[in-house]
This record gives sequence, C-alpha cells and structure tokens, in this order.
Amino acid sequence: MTRASITKIFDRVIEVTTLAGGIAVVLMMIHITADIVLRFFSSAPPGTISIVSYYYMLIVTFISLAFAERRNAHIAVDIVYDHLPRALQACCRVVSRLLCIAIFGLMTVKSWDIAMEKLRIGSRFIQGSSVIITWPGYFLLPLGLGLLCLTYVMKLLRVLTEAPPSDLEEEMGHE
Repeated sequence: MTRASITKIFDRVIEVTTLAGGIAVVLMMIHITADIVLRFFSSAPPGTISIVSYYYMLIVTFISLAFAERRNAHIAVDIVYDHLPRALQACCRVVSRLLCIAIFGLMTVKSWDIAMEKLRIGSRFIQGSSVIITWPGYFLLPLGLGLLCLTYVMKLLRVLTEAPPSDLEEEMGHE
C-alpha cells in the first residue's frame, strides 16, 4: 500500500469522524431543546445531562481533534518561529511532532486502558429511576486521541520525506 493511498484512507476516516461530530452537535441541540420544551408540558426525557456529558460532548470534543490538526486549525503562536531559518523551522516541526506523538500516544494508551476497565465493570450512571450505560462513551477518547496521534505521525513523515515547502505554500497555510 502506498503512502498516498494510506493518506487517502486516513483522510476519509477523519471526514467520517468529523461528520459524526457534526451530527452529534445537531443531535445534542435537538435533545437539549426537547428536554427544555418537554419540561414545560410534561416530564422531560430521563438522563439528558448524562447523555450530553458522556456521549455528545465527548464526540464533539475528541473526535474532531484530528480534523482540526489536519487542517492546521489549532491555535498557533509563531512569534519566534517565523523568524527562524528554514532549517531550524524544519527541526522545530520534527521535535514538536515527536513530542505530540509521545504525549497523545500515551494519552491514547491510558484512555484505552480506562475504557477497557469501564467496559469490564459495565460502567453506568443512575439518574433518578433511569440507568444510563456510560462505558461506550469512554472509547471515544482513545479513538479521537489515536486519530490525532496518527495525524502527527503522518505530518512527521511528511516533514522527514518531503522537500521544504515553497513560499507560496507557506502563505496558503500548508506545511
């Protein structure tokens, strides 16, 4: 399998997870709105706070991390970086990506361990008379963090194997 085909598959995975994040935002808005409206007319559906906390917010927060990084949309402060020579900028990109791979890799592994423990014990939340199963939501963290880690791996490989970007690419926000 070539690197271009791997990149294409990875881009599709990120697009699908980002779409899931967008759908989660819409569903969360509908769910919360329904909860508020139903409180006026009858009883609200049980577990809204738990479902929002354990599912929607995790999807919205963690699943979109790789998409934002792939698009270079995270916050960056390049006060010093922009004034460094190109070779030193490339060195900074390599070091920063290695650090990100290490940090997000460790976070992926740890969140996977926690998710497996929550699965093992059948984690759930009791709200009133309702029982909301929460263990599936714990797998959203290693998914999102793992995709973010893989994004940094791909960016690191790109820095190590490709020629430095042209001035035009830099102005357009590409690396």
